Amino acid sequence: MLSTIILTILLFILPIIFVVISERVLRNFNLKNIVKTLNKSFLVQFSLCLLLFLIVWSLNLKYSSQDSNILENTLIETLYYFSVIGIFYYLPPLIILNLITKSWKKPAG
Repeated sequence: MLSTIILTILLFILPIIFVVISERVLRNFNLKNIVKTLNKSFLVQFSLCLLLFLIVWSLNLKYSSQDSNILENTLIETLYYFSVIGIFYYLPPLIILNLITKSWKKPAG
C-alpha cells in the first residue's frame, strides 16, 4: 500500500518538476506560467496514465485472483489511484485555472 502511494505521488510530481526545470519557470514566476507548466505536465501525466493502463491491460491482470503477486497489485492500485486523483482532483482545478487565465484581458495600448 505504501509503495502504491509513493509511486502515485511520484507520477504526479516528477512531470511537474521536469517541466519547471526545463522551462525555467522560476525566473518569471506568475500565474500564467504556472498554468502553462501544469498544462504541459498534464500531457505527460496523461501519457503516463495511458501507458500504465496499457501495461496493466496487456498483462491481463485480475485484481481479485489469489495468485497475483505484489507487483501486479501495486500496478493495478497505482493505476486506479492515479486515474481517480487525476480525473477528480487534478483536472477540475486545472480547467478552472485555464478559464481564469483565458478570461483576463490584455491592457489596451
